[in-house]
Amino acid sequence: MKLRRLLSVLFIIFASLLLVLMVLTIKTRARAFELIAAVNQRFESYQLADEVRQSSDDLTRMARTFVITGDPKYEKFFERILAIREGTGPRPKTYNEVYWDLITTPNEPPLGPDEKPSSLESRMLEAGFTVEEFSLLQNAHVQSDQLAQIESNAIHALRGEFDDGTGTFPIKKAPNQALAIEILHNQKFHETKAQIMGFIRDFMRKVNQRTENRTRQLEMEMTWDLKIGLFLVSLLLVLFVAGFMVILHRVLRPVHALERAVDELGRHDYHPITISGGFGNLAAFWRPFIGWPPNFRTMTGKGAECWSN
Repeated sequence: MKLRRLLSVLFIIFASLLLVLMVLTIKTRARAFELIAAVNQRFESYQLADEVRQSSDDLTRMARTFVITGDPKYEKFFERILAIREGTGPRPKTYNEVYWDLITTPNEPPLGPDEKPSSLESRMLEAGFTVEEFSLLQNAHVQSDQLAQIESNAIHALRGEFDDGTGTFPIKKAPNQALAIEILHNQKFHETKAQIMGFIRDFMRKVNQRTENRTRQLEMEMTWDLKIGLFLVSLLLVLFVAGFMVILHRVLRPVHALERAVDELGRHDYHPITISGGFGNLAAFWRPFIGWPPNFRTMTGKGAECWSN
Protein backbone atom coordinates (compact mmCIF):
# COMPACT_ATOMS: atom_id res chain seq x y z
CA MET A 1 0.00 0.00 0.00
CA LYS A 2 1.28 3.43 -0.85
CA LEU A 3 1.93 5.95 1.90
CA ARG A 4 -0.53 8.44 0.47
CA ARG A 5 -3.29 5.84 0.49
CA LEU A 6 -2.52 4.81 4.06
CA LEU A 7 -2.52 8.39 5.27
CA SER A 8 -5.80 9.05 3.41
CA VAL A 9 -7.45 6.00 5.01
CA LEU A 10 -6.25 7.00 8.47
CA PHE A 11 -7.44 10.58 7.95
CA ILE A 12 -10.90 9.42 6.82
CA ILE A 13 -11.22 7.05 9.80
CA PHE A 14 -10.10 9.70 12.30
CA ALA A 15 -12.35 12.36 10.76
CA SER A 16 -15.37 10.00 10.78
CA LEU A 17 -14.84 9.01 14.41
CA LEU A 18 -14.38 12.64 15.45
CA LEU A 19 -17.57 13.58 13.59
CA VAL A 20 -19.50 10.84 15.40
CA LEU A 21 -18.05 12.04 18.72
CA MET A 22 -19.13 15.60 17.93
CA VAL A 23 -22.68 14.44 17.12
CA LEU A 24 -22.81 12.42 20.36
CA THR A 25 -21.59 15.44 22.31
CA ILE A 26 -24.29 17.66 20.80
CA LYS A 27 -26.99 15.03 21.52
CA THR A 28 -25.76 14.56 25.08
CA ARG A 29 -25.75 18.31 25.63
CA ALA A 30 -29.34 18.56 24.35
CA ARG A 31 -30.40 15.70 26.62
CA ALA A 32 -28.67 17.35 29.57
CA PHE A 33 -30.67 20.54 28.98
CA GLU A 34 -33.86 18.47 28.67
CA LEU A 35 -33.02 16.71 31.92
CA ILE A 36 -32.52 20.06 33.65
CA ALA A 37 -35.86 21.24 32.24
CA ALA A 38 -37.61 18.13 33.59
CA VAL A 39 -36.11 18.67 37.04
CA ASN A 40 -37.07 22.35 36.95
CA GLN A 41 -40.62 21.51 35.91
CA ARG A 42 -40.95 19.10 38.82
CA PHE A 43 -39.75 21.84 41.19
CA GLU A 44 -42.14 24.39 39.67
CA SER A 45 -44.96 21.86 39.96
CA TYR A 46 -44.18 21.44 43.65
CA GLN A 47 -44.22 25.19 44.07
CA LEU A 48 -47.60 25.63 42.37
CA ALA A 49 -49.17 22.72 44.26
CA ASP A 50 -47.72 24.01 47.50
CA GLU A 51 -49.08 27.48 46.80
CA VAL A 52 -52.59 26.04 46.39
CA ARG A 53 -52.20 24.18 49.67
CA GLN A 54 -50.48 27.03 51.50
CA SER A 55 -52.89 29.72 50.31
CA SER A 56 -55.81 27.53 51.42
CA ASP A 57 -54.22 27.02 54.85
CA ASP A 58 -53.43 30.74 55.13
CA LEU A 59 -57.02 31.69 54.27
CA THR A 60 -58.32 29.24 56.87
CA ARG A 61 -55.94 30.56 59.52
CA MET A 62 -56.86 34.20 58.85
CA ALA A 63 -60.59 33.46 58.85
CA ARG A 64 -60.45 31.43 62.06
CA THR A 65 -58.27 34.01 63.81
CA PHE A 66 -60.63 36.80 62.76
CA VAL A 67 -63.80 35.10 64.03
CA ILE A 68 -62.09 34.41 67.36
CA THR A 69 -60.37 37.77 67.90
CA GLY A 70 -62.38 40.14 65.74
CA ASP A 71 -59.09 41.85 64.79
CA PRO A 72 -59.71 43.54 61.40
CA LYS A 73 -56.10 42.98 60.26
CA TYR A 74 -56.85 39.29 59.78
CA GLU A 75 -59.83 40.09 57.58
CA LYS A 76 -57.55 42.41 55.62
CA PHE A 77 -54.98 39.64 55.24
CA PHE A 78 -57.75 37.26 54.15
CA GLU A 79 -58.81 39.60 51.33
CA ARG A 80 -55.16 40.20 50.39
CA ILE A 81 -54.47 36.46 50.04
CA LEU A 82 -57.49 36.11 47.77
CA ALA A 83 -56.36 39.08 45.66
CA ILE A 84 -52.86 37.61 45.20
CA ARG A 85 -54.24 34.20 44.24
CA GLU A 86 -56.78 35.59 41.78
CA GLY A 87 -54.28 38.02 40.22
CA THR A 88 -56.16 41.19 41.22
CA GLY A 89 -53.35 42.36 43.52
CA PRO A 90 -49.55 42.49 43.21
CA ARG A 91 -47.72 39.29 44.12
CA PRO A 92 -44.63 39.66 46.36
CA LYS A 93 -41.41 38.22 44.95
CA THR A 94 -40.83 36.16 48.09
CA TYR A 95 -44.36 34.78 48.13
CA ASN A 96 -43.17 31.23 47.41
CA GLU A 97 -41.14 31.37 50.62
CA VAL A 98 -42.45 31.63 54.17
CA TYR A 99 -44.54 34.79 54.01
CA TRP A 100 -47.74 35.19 56.03
CA ASP A 101 -46.33 33.34 59.03
CA LEU A 102 -43.76 36.12 59.41
CA ILE A 103 -46.24 39.01 59.30
CA THR A 104 -47.50 40.03 62.74
CA THR A 105 -48.16 43.75 62.15
CA PRO A 106 -51.26 45.10 60.40
CA ASN A 107 -49.25 45.92 57.28
CA GLU A 108 -47.22 43.88 54.80
CA PRO A 109 -43.63 44.73 53.87
CA PRO A 110 -43.43 47.39 51.12
CA LEU A 111 -43.87 45.98 47.62
CA GLY A 112 -41.39 46.80 44.87
CA PRO A 113 -42.42 48.50 41.61
CA ASP A 114 -41.80 45.30 39.60
CA GLU A 115 -44.07 43.13 41.75
CA LYS A 116 -47.04 42.74 39.44
CA PRO A 117 -50.27 40.74 39.73
CA SER A 118 -49.94 37.12 38.62
CA SER A 119 -52.85 34.77 39.18
CA LEU A 120 -52.31 31.20 40.25
CA GLU A 121 -54.39 29.92 37.35
CA SER A 122 -52.32 31.80 34.74
CA ARG A 123 -49.11 30.29 36.12
CA MET A 124 -50.74 26.87 36.05
CA LEU A 125 -51.51 27.34 32.35
CA GLU A 126 -47.91 28.35 31.63
CA ALA A 127 -46.39 25.41 33.51
CA GLY A 128 -46.83 22.88 30.67
CA PHE A 129 -48.80 20.25 32.58
CA THR A 130 -50.58 17.41 30.87
CA VAL A 131 -54.37 17.62 30.60
CA GLU A 132 -54.83 15.18 33.48
CA GLU A 133 -52.33 16.98 35.71
CA PHE A 134 -53.86 20.37 35.00
CA SER A 135 -57.36 18.98 35.68
CA LEU A 136 -56.28 17.69 39.11
CA LEU A 137 -54.64 20.95 40.14
CA GLN A 138 -57.56 22.93 38.73
CA ASN A 139 -59.97 20.82 40.80
CA ALA A 140 -57.90 21.57 43.89
CA HIS A 141 -58.03 25.26 43.01
CA VAL A 142 -61.81 25.17 42.52
CA GLN A 143 -62.34 23.35 45.82
CA SER A 144 -60.09 25.88 47.53
CA ASP A 145 -62.22 28.70 46.09
CA GLN A 146 -65.32 27.00 47.46
CA LEU A 147 -63.66 26.69 50.85
CA ALA A 148 -62.73 30.38 50.67
CA GLN A 149 -66.40 31.17 50.09
CA ILE A 150 -67.32 29.19 53.21
CA GLU A 151 -64.67 31.11 55.15
CA SER A 152 -66.03 34.36 53.76
CA ASN A 153 -69.49 33.38 55.02
CA ALA A 154 -68.02 32.93 58.51
CA ILE A 155 -66.34 36.34 58.37
CA HIS A 156 -69.60 38.01 57.33
CA ALA A 157 -71.50 36.12 60.04
CA LEU A 158 -69.24 37.70 62.64
CA ARG A 159 -70.05 41.09 61.14
CA GLY A 160 -73.81 40.38 61.19
CA GLU A 161 -74.08 39.98 57.41
CA PHE A 162 -75.70 36.91 55.88
CA ASP A 163 -76.00 35.42 52.43
CA ASP A 164 -79.40 35.54 50.75
CA GLY A 165 -78.50 32.67 48.42
CA THR A 166 -77.05 34.82 45.64
CA GLY A 167 -73.50 35.06 46.97
CA THR A 168 -74.06 38.52 48.42
CA PHE A 169 -74.75 39.50 52.02
CA PRO A 170 -77.69 41.90 52.11
CA ILE A 171 -79.32 40.36 55.19
CA LYS A 172 -78.36 42.25 58.33
CA LYS A 173 -78.65 40.62 61.75
CA ALA A 174 -76.78 40.58 65.01
CA PRO A 175 -73.19 39.31 64.75
CA ASN A 176 -73.10 35.57 65.39
CA GLN A 177 -69.65 34.46 66.53
CA ALA A 178 -70.81 30.97 67.49
CA LEU A 179 -72.14 30.39 63.95
CA ALA A 180 -68.94 31.75 62.44
CA ILE A 181 -66.82 29.37 64.55
CA GLU A 182 -69.11 26.45 63.74
CA ILE A 183 -68.88 27.16 59.99
CA LEU A 184 -65.06 26.98 60.13
CA HIS A 185 -64.95 23.76 62.15
CA ASN A 186 -67.89 21.61 61.05
CA GLN A 187 -67.69 18.34 59.13
CA LYS A 188 -68.42 19.96 55.76
CA PHE A 189 -65.48 22.30 56.20
CA HIS A 190 -63.08 19.46 56.97
CA GLU A 191 -64.39 17.34 54.09
CA THR A 192 -63.85 20.20 51.63
CA LYS A 193 -60.33 20.72 52.98
CA ALA A 194 -59.63 17.00 52.58
CA GLN A 195 -60.84 17.09 48.97
CA ILE A 196 -58.38 19.90 48.23
CA MET A 197 -55.46 17.96 49.68
CA GLY A 198 -56.56 14.79 47.87
CA PHE A 199 -56.44 16.54 44.49
CA ILE A 200 -53.03 18.03 45.33
CA ARG A 201 -51.73 14.60 46.36
CA ASP A 202 -52.95 13.00 43.12
CA PHE A 203 -51.52 15.87 41.10
CA MET A 204 -48.07 15.48 42.65
CA ARG A 205 -48.14 11.71 42.09
CA LYS A 206 -48.91 12.23 38.39
CA VAL A 207 -46.19 14.86 37.97
CA ASN A 208 -43.66 12.72 39.83
CA GLN A 209 -44.47 9.67 37.71
CA ARG A 210 -44.17 11.58 34.45
CA THR A 211 -41.00 13.48 35.30
CA GLU A 212 -39.34 10.44 36.88
CA ASN A 213 -40.04 8.33 33.79
CA ARG A 214 -38.68 11.05 31.53
CA THR A 215 -35.68 11.62 33.77
CA ARG A 216 -34.90 7.90 33.88
CA GLN A 217 -35.15 7.69 30.08
CA LEU A 218 -32.85 10.67 29.57
CA GLU A 219 -30.33 9.31 32.05
CA MET A 220 -30.33 5.95 30.24
CA GLU A 221 -29.82 7.64 26.87
CA MET A 222 -27.00 9.78 28.26
CA THR A 223 -25.35 6.69 29.76
CA TRP A 224 -25.41 4.92 26.40
CA ASP A 225 -24.03 8.02 24.67
CA LEU A 226 -21.25 8.13 27.23
CA LYS A 227 -20.40 4.46 26.71
CA ILE A 228 -20.34 4.90 22.93
CA GLY A 229 -18.21 8.01 23.31
CA LEU A 230 -15.70 6.19 25.53
CA PHE A 231 -15.57 3.32 23.04
CA LEU A 232 -14.90 5.71 20.16
CA VAL A 233 -12.20 7.52 22.13
CA SER A 234 -10.56 4.17 22.94
CA LEU A 235 -10.80 3.17 19.27
CA LEU A 236 -9.20 6.46 18.24
CA LEU A 237 -6.32 5.87 20.66
CA VAL A 238 -5.81 2.30 19.38
CA LEU A 239 -5.85 3.45 15.76
CA PHE A 240 -3.50 6.29 16.55
CA VAL A 241 -1.00 3.95 18.22
CA ALA A 242 -1.34 1.40 15.38
CA GLY A 243 -0.86 4.07 12.74
CA PHE A 244 2.15 5.45 14.55
CA MET A 245 3.74 1.99 14.80
CA VAL A 246 3.15 1.31 11.09
CA ILE A 247 4.68 4.64 10.08
CA LEU A 248 7.55 4.10 12.50
CA HIS A 249 8.47 0.67 11.15
CA ARG A 250 7.69 1.22 7.47
CA VAL A 251 8.63 4.87 7.00
CA LEU A 252 10.73 6.41 9.74
CA ARG A 253 13.16 3.55 10.35
CA PRO A 254 13.85 2.85 6.64
CA VAL A 255 14.35 6.57 6.04
CA HIS A 256 16.73 6.74 8.98
CA ALA A 257 18.67 3.71 7.64
CA LEU A 258 18.80 5.32 4.20
CA GLU A 259 20.05 8.55 5.72
CA ARG A 260 22.79 6.65 7.53
CA ALA A 261 23.79 4.81 4.32
CA VAL A 262 24.05 8.06 2.35
CA ASP A 263 26.14 9.59 5.10
CA GLU A 264 28.49 6.56 5.09
CA LEU A 265 28.70 6.70 1.34
CA GLY A 266 29.89 10.26 1.57
CA ARG A 267 32.63 9.18 3.97
CA HIS A 268 33.55 6.13 1.80
CA ASP A 269 32.72 3.96 4.80
CA TYR A 270 29.69 2.12 3.49
CA HIS A 271 28.29 -0.94 5.23
CA PRO A 272 25.55 -2.96 3.53
CA ILE A 273 22.12 -2.31 5.05
CA THR A 274 19.08 -4.51 5.38
CA ILE A 275 15.69 -2.81 4.99
CA SER A 276 12.51 -4.84 5.09
CA GLY A 277 9.09 -3.60 4.11
CA GLY A 278 8.48 -0.02 3.18
CA PHE A 279 5.79 1.56 1.06
CA GLY A 280 6.06 1.22 -2.69
CA ASN A 281 6.81 4.85 -3.49
CA LEU A 282 9.38 5.08 -0.67
CA ALA A 283 11.02 1.70 -1.25
CA ALA A 284 12.29 2.92 -4.59
CA PHE A 285 14.67 5.26 -2.76
CA TRP A 286 16.44 2.67 -0.62
CA ARG A 287 16.13 -0.41 -2.85
CA PRO A 288 19.42 0.33 -4.74
CA PHE A 289 21.29 0.30 -1.42
CA ILE A 290 20.08 -3.15 -0.42
CA GLY A 291 22.45 -6.04 -1.25
CA TRP A 292 25.27 -3.95 -2.62
CA PRO A 293 28.51 -6.00 -2.96
CA PRO A 294 30.62 -6.36 0.15
CA ASN A 295 33.64 -4.96 -1.70
CA PHE A 296 31.85 -1.71 -2.37
CA ARG A 297 34.09 -0.04 0.20
CA THR A 298 37.19 -1.13 -1.82
CA MET A 299 35.60 -0.07 -5.09
CA THR A 300 34.73 3.35 -3.75
CA GLY A 301 38.25 3.61 -2.28
CA LYS A 302 39.89 2.88 -5.64
CA GLY A 303 37.54 5.24 -7.34
CA ALA A 304 38.56 7.94 -4.90
CA GLU A 305 42.27 7.24 -5.50
CA CYS A 306 41.84 7.42 -9.25
CA TRP A 307 39.93 10.65 -8.91
CA SER A 308 42.60 12.12 -6.69
CA ASN A 309 45.33 11.21 -9.23
